[in-house]
Amino acid sequence: MPALIPFDRTSAWRLPMAAVAAALLPWLAGAGEPTPAEEPAPDEPPFEERAAELRRQLAAQAAADPTGPATLQARVALARLLNTEAGVDCAPHLDEAERELSQVLRAGPGHLLAWPDGLGDALSLQQSIHITRGLCAADEASARAAFQAAIATGAQAVKALRDNWDYDDMVIAQFNIAFARRELGDLDAALRDLEQVLDWDREFGLHGELEGDYSTYLRWQRDEEPDPDEIEGFLAASSQARARFRFNWKPYRSVWSTTVERSIGRNGSLQATVARYETDVTARAEGDGWIVSTTARAAPQLETTGVEAGDAGATALRELLGGVLLWMPDIVIGPDGTFRELRDMDRFRGTLGQVLDKALAQALPGSDARTAEIISSTKAAVLDPELIAATVGGQWDFTVGAWSDLELDHGDWYEATVEEPLPGISRQPVRMTWRFRLARWLPCLEGGEPRCVEILAVVELDPDHVREATTAFVGRMAPAAERAKVEEAARGVDLRLEHRYRLVTEPDTLRPWSFEERKYVYGTYPEGGRRVSRARHDRTLQTIRYPAP
Repeated sequence: MPALIPFDRTSAWRLPMAAVAAALLPWLAGAGEPTPAEEPAPDEPPFEERAAELRRQLAAQAAADPTGPATLQARVALARLLNTEAGVDCAPHLDEAERELSQVLRAGPGHLLAWPDGLGDALSLQQSIHITRGLCAADEASARAAFQAAIATGAQAVKALRDNWDYDDMVIAQFNIAFARRELGDLDAALRDLEQVLDWDREFGLHGELEGDYSTYLRWQRDEEPDPDEIEGFLAASSQARARFRFNWKPYRSVWSTTVERSIGRNGSLQATVARYETDVTARAEGDGWIVSTTARAAPQLETTGVEAGDAGATALRELLGGVLLWMPDIVIGPDGTFRELRDMDRFRGTLGQVLDKALAQALPGSDARTAEIISSTKAAVLDPELIAATVGGQWDFTVGAWSDLELDHGDWYEATVEEPLPGISRQPVRMTWRFRLARWLPCLEGGEPRCVEILAVVELDPDHVREATTAFVGRMAPAAERAKVEEAARGVDLRLEHRYRLVTEPDTLRPWSFEERKYVYGTYPEGGRRVSRARHDRTLQTIRYPAP
């Protein structure tokens, strides 16, 4: 089952997959994606006006937060516009583009921590700039150096984009490598690179790119325009596939290996804590549903980087994980795989309460009345039965129940915007946009047959709604006499959040094989007369082994 760290309020947000499925039902069931009425695009302002506006936005962002994600994104946007304009007529904008981009590439992991697309975007744009320089070079030596740099940078971009699950841009970077090799006169290598592009187009469902990429391959290979019938035959053999998901379990035993990583960046410095543990998970039929039981094999192993010995945060994480794993309640799920309830909730809350006492004692040392009130209110918020059930139930439904009886076309993105409360935090709805896709078929285990599928999901939460919800949550944990002051301070925090998920599962049974959750949090807040920043990246990776029956 997904890792449970109740003390972390960002882990407590139920994934609203039922609401997402309801919003998408008309076209998930085969009705087709709705097509909004097309409106004519407005006339695009001249380049000078667009560049001036981007520079204005960049200056405003840099004044507020010089190395924050929004500032770095503004630098990339300006560099992209400058490179595009230079590509049109070899205008002298590339030096400025590279100056802006260099500040992103030099930002370091502490600043890129909460911007998952940052490194891949910057490297792929740097590759494009090298190609533009090669095309605009005044002599052969300069052109060759630029195209060679495009190949080297492109290889870095491919790796970064793949690690970020950005397969579309990964394929573009690979195509640009092929282009650079062809410009250098190495046609055989360029064609091999294009073969990789075509393989990835098919693997990741990039059907809209197949015709153009295959036409380019034939054109380069034969130095003539391709035969339309040959292209049509190729496309017919690569038609889009569809997966239908159904819950069809049999009783099983499994071992879940879990890695929980937490990285924190404070004004550029980086701290990391990693915990690893294994659990035995069994599923048995009961009544019309199923019971999923979890037992820890051993205490979690904790590793830290850049963290001082005895750090309260790392110690609290060890206490939480170790305590929670002492005893986990059974999960009751319905005949379609969706979450119903947790058994023995009172016993689990009692165990968790003891764990929180130890963790909070590390995070909040002292025995005065104020500290005692903070601990009491924090426990009351975290031990809310609805909060606990929502935490486990939401993650369980994403892993299993939400996909039952759905059909997804390979490679297509599905999107829905819903408003759901954050259980246990605030009753007011928080607007969130879900985007997900069936990315590819792949082996459940390395070396096996490709009978599992990879599902990717991105969740973006409305920052204003999140601010109000978290303000209410923080206020409930503050001493009564300080609540108004604490809530006022919380409203001064600018918070940016994004969640991403990767699931590998069997579509014919919905038996999961791997689940990964990545959470990106970035906040700025006033301190000592200035604004300071804090970034956090949480990653939970679970891989599942099923012993042979």
